[in-house]
Amino acid sequence: MQQLKGKLRLSVERQLALDPAEQNAFVRSTLTVASWVFEAVTSRKRHWQLTRQRALPVRTISFGNVTWGGTGKTPCLHHVARLLDAKGCQLMLVSRGYGDDEWKMFASEFPTGLFAIGKHRYENAIACLVPGQNERTVALVDDGLQQWGLKKDMEIVMIDAYNPFGNGHLIPKGRLREYPERALPAADIVVLHHAGHLSIAAQTKLQAAIQTMTRKDVLFAMTKVRLVDLPQAKDVAASMKLRKHSRGIPYHAPESRELIIVGICGIGCPASFESMLRENFPLASVQVHAFPDHHAYVEQDLRSYRQSVAALRQQDANVLVVTTEKDYFRSSDVLEAHLPDLRVALCEMEFLQDSDRALAARIDQLLENPIVR
Repeated sequence: MQQLKGKLRLSVERQLALDPAEQNAFVRSTLTVASWVFEAVTSRKRHWQLTRQRALPVRTISFGNVTWGGTGKTPCLHHVARLLDAKGCQLMLVSRGYGDDEWKMFASEFPTGLFAIGKHRYENAIACLVPGQNERTVALVDDGLQQWGLKKDMEIVMIDAYNPFGNGHLIPKGRLREYPERALPAADIVVLHHAGHLSIAAQTKLQAAIQTMTRKDVLFAMTKVRLVDLPQAKDVAASMKLRKHSRGIPYHAPESRELIIVGICGIGCPASFESMLRENFPLASVQVHAFPDHHAYVEQDLRSYRQSVAALRQQDANVLVVTTEKDYFRSSDVLEAHLPDLRVALCEMEFLQDSDRALAARIDQLLENPIVR
């Protein structure tokens, strides 16, 4: 089912990438009607859940977005989790668990965390709580913006600076999960991810446009992706342990015009993966092959890449096959079995303009305030 949903989504994305005049008329009409249905269903769901909100007995931080695709929720969640972990908090990840990648990544870095995984987030979280530990426990709700029935103490909304709101239409005609003017007033913090690819003037213009839809007290942060290590797949666990002691140190890539990088990913924003590789390997030839988001790899997916890489190496080409951390944790066994010498791009979120300090201050304030339910 997940593979079928991925293929359907990829087909829709291909249509959306076309100019409206070039789109198939039947597909365009079908997507328009489907978007109307989506809006009607989600509006009723939103109203119903907001009138029946429930609060967990612990501090609750949500990470969400208004569009589908990669907006940096996972690296932002991990950044906040590190801040909380350093302060001695008990972390609890609350997640639907799509694709098995996010919670596996979280478990690798925070093995003592609590895990409320599944559709019924409130009930799963309540079942995970440790008696007497509510004061030091913080629930981190992955993809929580549209979880209207769950009360949050802090709402962090991620926006992709590459393409903030798509074409302005709701799913499936566009990328919006809900209209930003309806969703953004709930935000306490807005993170403009991939902002490093914009000029300062463009960053300012984008922030000003979004501020018309947010509360006046909202905090804005600018971020980009930073590569911190590129270990072989078999060394990922060891590299992650070492990374705890070298946080914030960027990866220094070898400079070579002869290097060929073959990137393989199944994430929400493959463009960010390609951009990161090109930024760190400016002299290399970079080829990125994108699968649908949360794609679960099988041998057939990887056979052609293995053969083409082997052929290049027989010609003495220097080839690196690279995948993302999410892809690795989702399909580590099949990737390691069929792509020898696979490397995994371990990345962190880098905050621009000292906005990480302002975020940390908001977190401190949340921890200082008593839990009121």
